[in-house]
Order: sequence, then C-alpha cells, then structure tokens
Amino acid sequence: MSSPDNPSPPRWLLRFFHWYCHPDYVEDIEGDLRERYERNVEERGEKAAYWRFTKDVVKLFRPGIIRPFYKIQPINHTAMFQNYFKIGWRNLLKHKGYSLINIGGLAVGMAVCILIVLYVKDELSFDRFHTNAGQIYRIAGEYDQGGDATNRSAITTYLLASDLEERFSAIEEIVRIDNFTGAFITYKDQQYTEEEVYYVDSTFLDVFSFSLLEGDARTALDAPNSVILSQTMVEKYFGQPTPAVGKTLTFFDTLSVVVTGVMENMPSNSHLQADFLVSMKTVEPLYPQWVFENRTGTSHHTYIQLTEKADPRALATQINQYVSENEGEGEARQRKYFLQALTDIHLHSALTGEISPNGDIQYVYLFSVVALLIVLIASINYINLATAYAIKRSREVGVRRALGALKKQLIVQFLSEATLVVGIALVAAGFLAELSMPLFREITGKETTLNLLSFSSMSVYLLLIALGVGLLAGSYPAFFISSFPSVDVIKGHTHSGSGIHLVRKGLVAFQFIASILLLTGAMVVFKQLNFLRHENLGITTEQVVLVPLPTESIQQQYETLKTRLLEDSRFISITAANAPLTQRVGGWRPYWLDGSEESTTIPTVVVEQDFFATLEATFVSGRDFSPTRPTDVSEAFIINESAQKFLELESPVGTPIIGAAFTGSEWSRKNAQIIGVVEDFHLASLHTEIQPMIFSLHSEQTMAVQLMAIRVEGNLIRTIQHLEATWQDMAFGRSLSYSFMDEDVYALYQGEERFLRIFTLFSMLALGIGGLGVYGLASFVVAQRTKEIGIRKVLGATVSSITMLLSRDFTKLILIAFLVAAPIGYFIMNRWLENFAYRVDIGIGILITTSGIVLLITLLTVCYQSVKAALANPVDSLRNE
Repeated sequence: MSSPDNPSPPRWLLRFFHWYCHPDYVEDIEGDLRERYERNVEERGEKAAYWRFTKDVVKLFRPGIIRPFYKIQPINHTAMFQNYFKIGWRNLLKHKGYSLINIGGLAVGMAVCILIVLYVKDELSFDRFHTNAGQIYRIAGEYDQGGDATNRSAITTYLLASDLEERFSAIEEIVRIDNFTGAFITYKDQQYTEEEVYYVDSTFLDVFSFSLLEGDARTALDAPNSVILSQTMVEKYFGQPTPAVGKTLTFFDTLSVVVTGVMENMPSNSHLQADFLVSMKTVEPLYPQWVFENRTGTSHHTYIQLTEKADPRALATQINQYVSENEGEGEARQRKYFLQALTDIHLHSALTGEISPNGDIQYVYLFSVVALLIVLIASINYINLATAYAIKRSREVGVRRALGALKKQLIVQFLSEATLVVGIALVAAGFLAELSMPLFREITGKETTLNLLSFSSMSVYLLLIALGVGLLAGSYPAFFISSFPSVDVIKGHTHSGSGIHLVRKGLVAFQFIASILLLTGAMVVFKQLNFLRHENLGITTEQVVLVPLPTESIQQQYETLKTRLLEDSRFISITAANAPLTQRVGGWRPYWLDGSEESTTIPTVVVEQDFFATLEATFVSGRDFSPTRPTDVSEAFIINESAQKFLELESPVGTPIIGAAFTGSEWSRKNAQIIGVVEDFHLASLHTEIQPMIFSLHSEQTMAVQLMAIRVEGNLIRTIQHLEATWQDMAFGRSLSYSFMDEDVYALYQGEERFLRIFTLFSMLALGIGGLGVYGLASFVVAQRTKEIGIRKVLGATVSSITMLLSRDFTKLILIAFLVAAPIGYFIMNRWLENFAYRVDIGIGILITTSGIVLLITLLTVCYQSVKAALANPVDSLRNE
C-alpha cells in the first residue's frame, strides 16, 4: 500500500514490468517510470497517475526492451563479429592520425615488453637446466680477516670437501672447482692463452648436467693428466669435424694432458663458463703445500648435491658446529660457512671471488617495472584518445541502442575494436622486436633468440601480453561509450561531464609521473656512472699497460725485461706486483705491532721498485722504497691511510712492525718498520670501500710478482709494437698478453654501463609514446575548442594568450606529477645507490631537470597544435561550426 506522503506505483504492474523487461534496462527504466508516476500524482492526482503508469508499462512492451526468450532465433555470432571488425577497420581508416598514434604507441610498448620479457626470462633461467638443480648448493664463507667488516667470499679451503664428504649423510655428492685464468696451452705449432680453465674433481659431471659429445662422463675426469674440451675449443685446436679424444695438449710448456671427452658448449644461462675441465688429480702435484695444510686459507669453490629431503640450513649449522668442535673456538670465530642455492647464485650473490660475473635481481625488478610502465603509458594513450573520440561516435551509439542493441553488445563491439587495434599492434610489435634483436643482444650481452612463429613459452607470454593490453586499454572506453543514453546522444547531448574529464586528467598525470620516474632513473644512473669513470682514484690509470707474467721463467727475467724496455724513452716507469691492480686485494697476512702479542690481519701487496711512481700515487708522510737502500727489502713496509686508521697509529712512520711473509709454500717473519704512508687509492671498484693495505718489496721470502705495470707516453701503437718485439726477442716462447689499466677499470662497471644503456633506451621510448599521446589528445582538445578559439580571436585574443590557455591544464598536470614522482624517484634510486660505497647525491636538481624535460616536450607538442589553431582564419572555424 502506498501512503499519501510516499506514493508508489501498483505492485502488479511493477512485477509485470520486471518479468518482461531486459535485466540490463530494468534499473534505469524503472527509475524513470517511478519519477513520472510521482510527478503525475502531484500534478493530476493518484488515479490519473495510475492509468498513465499502466499506459507507460504497456507501451514499453516492445522489441529492444523485452528480455530475450529461448524460442527466439539465436544471434549469428560469426556474422556479428565480422560486422564489428568491419566497422572497426573502417573507423581506423577514417581517423588515420588517431589510428597511427594508437597502433604505434601500443606496438612500441609491446615490443619493449617482449624484449624485457626475454631479458627477465633469461635472467631467471640461470642454472635451472641441471637435472638436480634444486638439490645443488655452493658452500660460501664469511671470514673475519680483521677490521669491523667480515669478508663474504664464494671461495673455501681445499680441505673442506674431504672434511665433509664422509661425515654428513645429507651430502650426496661434493665437487671442488679451481677456476684458472691465463693458462698457456700449446698444440703442435699453435699457442694460446686461455681464460676459462677449470680444475675440477672427478664428480663434476655427476653434480652438473653438462652433456658429453665424446668420451665417458663417468670416467673422463678420474685419471691424472686428463682434460675435457668444449666444442668451440675442439674446433679451435683441431679443426672440424674430427675426433678429439686421445689427442694431447701441453699446459704451461711442461704438463701434457690427454683429451678424454668433448662437451657441448656450456649454456649462456649458466654461471659456470668453462672451455677446459682439467682433472683435479692433474694439478694437485703443482699446488703449494699450504693448500693441503691450511684450513683457514681460501683456494677453491666447493659445491654439494644434497639428498632430496635434506635441510640446507640445518646442514650449514652442523658444518659450523663441526668446525668449532674440531678446530677450536678461535678458528670458528674467524670463519662461518653458509649455503647458497645454485639457482640463486646468478641474481642473489655478490661475494668476493665469484667464479663469473653475476646479474642482479634489482635489475630484473626494475626492468619489469619499466615494461609495465611503458605498457601502461601506451594503454593510457588508447584509453584517452578512445574516450575523447567516442564523442564523435555518440550518435552511432544512440541509433544502435534505439534499434534494440543491448549494452553488453555495445561493450563487445568496442572491445572487439580494441582487440583489432591491439592485434595489429601485436603484429607490428613482433616485427619491431625482431628488428631490434641485434641491438638488444649488443646492449644486454645476451645471445637470446626470438621465434614468434613457433609455439613456445615466449608465444604464450606474447599472447598474454596482448590479451592484457587489450583488456586494459579497451575495457574503460567500451563501458564508457556504451553507457551513453540513447535519447540524449541522438539529440546531441553526450554527457561528457566532469567525471570523464577528471579520469582523463588522472590518466595523463599518471603518464607524466611514469615519464618523470623513468627519466629520473636514467639521469641518476648516468650521473653515478660518470662519477665512477671520472672520480679521482688516487692514482693515474691512463697510459698504463698491464702485462701478465704467467710463468716462473718469465718472472725471473723481470729485471732484464725492465732494463731493456727503459732503454726506449717511450717507457717512463716500470714496476710489478703479485696481485691484479684492478681487483680487490687478497693476500691477508698477520702483523704484530711493537709490543703487541695479538696479530692483526691486513691485505698485503708484494711490489717491485717504482710501484708508487708508476701509478703516480701520493705520499702523505715518509718515503718510498729506494733501490739505494737494500735493507728496504727485508726491513721496510709502506701502508696506506686506511691501514693507518685501522692500526690506530697517529705517527706511523718509524713504527716497528713484524709481518708474516709467505712464498706460497713456506712462512717466515719480517722484522721491519713503517717507512711511509701513501694516500688512499682505489684498486677495486667503487662498489666497495678502500681496504687497509700494506706494501712489501718482493724478495725470496714473498710470493712472486705476476703482473707488470708499464707507464708509457707517445704513440701507443708504436710503443706496443716495440713492447711485443722486445718480448719476442727475449724468447719467452709465447705471445704477449696485455691490457690497459684504464680500460680494466671501466670494465668493472660493465653491469652499470649495460643497465644505463637499456634504461635510457626504454626511458626515451616511454617518453616518445607519452608524447604521441599528448599530441593526439592536444589535437582533439584543439578541434573541440575550434569555435571558442575563433570567437576569442575575433574579440582580440593574441596567439600567445590562446597558446597559454590551451597549455595551462597540461602544465598543472605536470606540476602534480612532479610532486608525486619526486619522492618516489628519490626513494627508488637512493636504494640503488646504496650498492656503491662511493656515490653521488641525487639532489633536487635532477628531479627538476627531468620534470622540465617532460614539461618542455609537452609544451612543444601542445603549442604546435595551439599555434596552428590560433593562426587559422576565425571566419572559417565559425562558419564550419
């Protein structure tokens, strides 16, 4: 019953209406009916309103309003979709500029997404091809070598494998790897220096799933003097195709090894990359005695394969308990072992002594976010332009609805058109990705391939990307357009109110935020990399040639070679050291200050005379080693500033100090004093802080020098030619190997260099896609306001004032984007910079600059359209309107 205060229509008529009306229309039409009934009650009385309501309900019982019944002939969906795609294709051809912007933006966005998916897929696949990948772990150590920070290293002692093998039932297999670089190998008259040589236990192929093309994997590494070669090395040494098993190679002029197997080249998605697998029994006689006696020294990588139900964390605890029980608490405090899953090494490990350069999971996350942002920017272009141009199609929607088209049919139609656009863009994206593969391989350093025609996981990813983009870009326009009321749009009222404008502005603001974030990231990476390249290292690396001294006979002739070279004025200064000059220093040795019973362990570098002069290092106090003072060999040390702080010495020069010297097989003590303090300089990358270092002159009590550093001047080509001629003239029996120190330093930042190139490229593409969208949207806004612009010109408005009017909204959006993007960009890039011990400050300047670039590109785009419209004859625009 209806009350006088709140009249309601007859219930039986409402039930009848609900029974026949299509569910999609019930809510809207019923609301209109109730409003008409209430108005009629007020104006004509309840009885007249009753009959008018009955008349309205009956009149609505017609095709297009009533719900479908099962006896009605079903719709021919094939014909319907053909019609939808035909209409969509005609609209694409009708609005070529709009279509080009949409398809171009989506194609570039999806092409970038395809390339990033390739990169991420490759990074995540590392080491997963091994049969027992989930059970393989690497034992790594955390070593207390003095100082506040411990040294986390991928290397363990040689003895660890034998200590663990029989004691822990959870360990199924164990294998040691000693990776050796610079192996001199000969075959007949061929001589090569090889970098990827592994000395491995016989269980290597039991743990890792590398296939042999020749030989027996079960026995190939059992015997001494046996080696397995990769396919590439077989072709290099023996030509192809030829059986290699049984052939003999000579290592280091004296060690003959027999080829017992040929393996497939190790996959590029393996952190192990070897061309030669030499049996451990071959090289054990060549190791110094300390390798077999010293449990605190580090020399080998140790991998284990666990039983299926073993707990790696529990095993690590048991191993450390074993060390503590058998070697004492002191030894246990100095080192602590932990396990790394094989599949985590490439992306989650950044230890010293890594067997090969690793990736970084942060880059995987960042590139995934970049791919998402670029796809979102391209999708937002489509959404904005589709909703803007939908106003031009409002009459089409009204006519279709008046003729009985259901709302869901209109949604399907516009989703079909979006699918058509995305489908065309997908084909274009495939071509773009394929064309970009050479550049992609060069930038990323990956030998990935893209085969879109074959059914593979990549094809599935591609279809998922297209489906996701289609739904993301097409859903909102489809629901927006289909919601136009039929009567109003036929009359020309599109209801393009504040809501849709607010949504559109929000989407454009998001584009600006994404563009600012990407540009900020690229600029911070560029600034940091530029800092790494040009930061004062404390030494001069330019014009320094590094020459390895690989054999004992060459090392013994160092002084003769130095004398011969210095006869030429192009060779300024020559020295040598026992360690690489562009890597973190090892050689930790115990030292005792005067009167102290406790030793302090500090990295030690064994050098020849003129070391600091050749590198142009600066002394803070004291003096350099001098050839006129023979006692410096046995009675003098030089320390750096970090060592002075570490040892807490206020006036170090003249301080007595006892140091341990080691030849590789024998230990001795050196009673000496500190004669000089050198200014801190970097030998490793700026990812890590400068280490405390002690420098000792080379003698019979120290390790041999293995690297010669030569400062040169003049024509580099001729200087190197003279160096090679002198090298050959001294009959060393092998070709000269050399590098330039500054290039070796730059090589330390290859990962950052690659990241910068990829990030910059994708940032520029994102900015370009966003610019396309702004161009299209500006074109539409100008077209919509043509009449307004004409009237303003007639009333005396200048070109500049019209341009400012049309640019104002975009400028406000960029300001909002800056306020949102600035703190987010600062936080993300500051987290990335934490990977470096020495880094730049981000500062507000970078954030303002990136926002300024986005603003400039946007204003140029908008101004072009605005000026073109402002210069047009207002009479024409008003007549057309």
